[in-house]
Amino acid sequence: MSSASVYTDEQGRTLDEAESADDFPEFPVPIPETQRTAPPGDATYSTKKAALEQVLLENDRLPATIIRPCAIYGRGDRMAREWHFVKRALDRRPYLVLANRGVGHFHTTASENIGKLVQLVAASPRTDAYNCGDPDPPELLEIARTIGGVMGHAPTEILLAELSDVGATPWSVPKPLLVDMAKAERELSYTPATTWAEALPKQVDWLIEATRDRDWREVLTRGVQYLKFDYEAEDEVVRSLAA
Repeated sequence: MSSASVYTDEQGRTLDEAESADDFPEFPVPIPETQRTAPPGDATYSTKKAALEQVLLENDRLPATIIRPCAIYGRGDRMAREWHFVKRALDRRPYLVLANRGVGHFHTTASENIGKLVQLVAASPRTDAYNCGDPDPPELLEIARTIGGVMGHAPTEILLAELSDVGATPWSVPKPLLVDMAKAERELSYTPATTWAEALPKQVDWLIEATRDRDWREVLTRGVQYLKFDYEAEDEVVRSLAA
């Protein structure tokens, strides 16, 4: 199990190193498995994944298939990117602050779709690499509004003009990162087990149930490293705009 973050653009830019819109890689839409990948090494998450890929793909003793998913979600997820919006809805935040006018199109991957692809690979072992992403990857505003709809929460959207830490989300990318599923469809007769639209409400329900009467940080142990709920900073932005 690798990651779509191993891909680099023609200038060698990777997702790991992007700190601004100018640094963000310019990927083809969608990204095929033939796209160049990061040089293997210990420098970043992506270079470490690339190093593991190289070892496995060059192994000639047994078949080794690489799966490259994107923003994975599903029951039992300890990252739970969706909690970014679910918690704000539970807290009944009156405003939803989003950086860069709420732009973001980062491919999502339901765990059920990973399972379906792995099942097909296991039935037909091979040494190769395959992307894995939902058939209907949503844009950032769709994610926010769909979660709000599921939870009966419709905050006022504050769309900031610039990229910033305040208003950033796990899907906030200035340029699209979408993977091509044509190879799996062609070579493995892959069809998705679910769509994002079908899977998202189940993810929201699971998150609410899993964190009920518990400190969310004890449940979403990886999310603690990434998810931010700086309501004071958001309120300050809203006050400054109102002024």
